[in-house]
Amino acid sequence: MYYNCKTYEKILIGLFVIGIILGLIFFFIGDIGNIGNIGNIGNIDIREGFTPLKNNFVPWPADLIHRFNIYQSTVGQNDYQYNMRILQQQATASEAEQLLNTGRWPWSDDIKQKYKDAISRSPLISVDPGEALDNVMKIYNQNAIKQVLAFNTKEGKFLINGTISNSNNNDSNYVSNDDNDNEKFGVFNGSAMNPTTIRCSDDLHSSVLQKKVFNGYNLWNGYKNTTTTTIKNEDIPSEVNGFSFVNGPCNPCDKQYNCPFRIDVNDMSGDKISPIWAELWHL
Repeated sequence: MYYNCKTYEKILIGLFVIGIILGLIFFFIGDIGNIGNIGNIGNIDIREGFTPLKNNFVPWPADLIHRFNIYQSTVGQNDYQYNMRILQQQATASEAEQLLNTGRWPWSDDIKQKYKDAISRSPLISVDPGEALDNVMKIYNQNAIKQVLAFNTKEGKFLINGTISNSNNNDSNYVSNDDNDNEKFGVFNGSAMNPTTIRCSDDLHSSVLQKKVFNGYNLWNGYKNTTTTTIKNEDIPSEVNGFSFVNGPCNPCDKQYNCPFRIDVNDMSGDKISPIWAELWHL
C-alpha cells in the first residue's frame, strides 16, 4: 500500500498528538499520589519548609489515637487531615487530650500574642486578630504554629526560598568564537532569567546550603546546564549578603534549630533576629 506525502504528514501529526496526550495522562497520573499531602496541617512536608521540632517523642496511647480520629470525623468533619506520626512528634498526649476536651489546642500567652501581632501586620489579611486566633487554635498545635510563624519571617523565607547571589548573566552573551568549547558542544552562556541562587538542599535529613550556577542552555536538547556546589559553613557570610552567625560557623539548614544566625534583607529590622526565631534558638 502506498501513501502520498500529505497522507504521511497526517499520520506523523496524528502520532505526535497521540504522544502528547499519553504524556499528559502519565504526568497527571504520576502526580495524583502527591496531591493529598499538600496543605495537610499535620503533614510536615519539606516542600513547605516544615520539619518535626523534636526527634525523641512519646507516642500517644492507642485509645487516644482512636478517640482523636473519631473527633476528627465528627467535630472536625474531616476538614483537616493529619499525619498522625508527625502530629505525635509535635504535640504531647496531654495537649491532644485538651483539644478533645476544649476544642482547641493549648497555646502559651506569648505564642497567642505573637500570632495576633503577625495577623495585625499582614497587609493581605483583614480580620479580627482575636477571632482569627480562636479559629486557628482549633487546627494548629503550638509547635506547628511556631513553625508557621517562623517560616513567614525573613529567616524562614531565607531557609525555604534561599536568595539570589547575582544576576549578571545576559542572554545576549552568545559565544561566537569557533575555538570556544561551549560553542563546540552547542552551549551558549548567560541568562538574566537564571541568576546564581543559594538555598538549602532538599535532603530531608542532612540539608546543606548550596549554590547553583547557571552555565547556559544545551542547544541540542534545550536543557539547562548548571553547576551545584555545597558552600562551606565558614564561607556563607561571604557568599550571602547581610548574613552573619551568632555563635560561630554552623549549618543554618539544620532542621533541629541549632544554628542561630542574623540576616539583613534591607528592611526596617536590619539584622535583628525575629522574636519567634530567638525563641526557637533559645537566645
